[in-house]
Amino acid sequence: MPPKGKPQLNNDEIKLIVWWIDNSADKDKTIASLSPGPDIKPILLGLSQQTSPKEAHLPKIGQADPKVIEALKKYGIIVHTVSQVDNYLTIDLTYCKDLTQSQLNELLPLKSHIIRLKATSCQLIDELIPIVSQMDNLTTLFLDHSNISDTHLSPLNVLKRLEFINLAHTSVTNAGLKQLKIPSLQKSQFVWKQN
Repeated sequence: MPPKGKPQLNNDEIKLIVWWIDNSADKDKTIASLSPGPDIKPILLGLSQQTSPKEAHLPKIGQADPKVIEALKKYGIIVHTVSQVDNYLTIDLTYCKDLTQSQLNELLPLKSHIIRLKATSCQLIDELIPIVSQMDNLTTLFLDHSNISDTHLSPLNVLKRLEFINLAHTSVTNAGLKQLKIPSLQKSQFVWKQN
């Protein structure tokens, strides 16, 4: 365990270590060969997608309401803290196939906490974009394989901290991409479009 006074392991990290030990703790085995169950997959997914905010441009923020987070998790939404030293969150909607407008609205109390949103394959873009446009600290956005189109892009221009957006396998065109006027978004490096 880390020394006292240093960041300690959270419950998910402890659960992951226990799972690894229970599966022989073999450093040469791959995750796939260990066949993680449904309780471990979201933890592994969260670890592989964590993003560290650039402290220089993200303000300090208070803790998110744990009741809101627990309610979101009940819908299958994956919620992870970015680190133990700040209160920013990553949200993954990828595995939520039956979300409703009212469930999506429950993201709003966390709008300033969310720095990374993964909405891969989301088919509720009409409902989601107005919510995303209120996420004032959002830096990373995955909308690949979703039903986003050119008409949805201009509301994203209010996201002044957005640096990365994935629009792969969508109907967004080059003309649509020209609507994005976000100074921190480095289009040539961060926008990926594939027909």
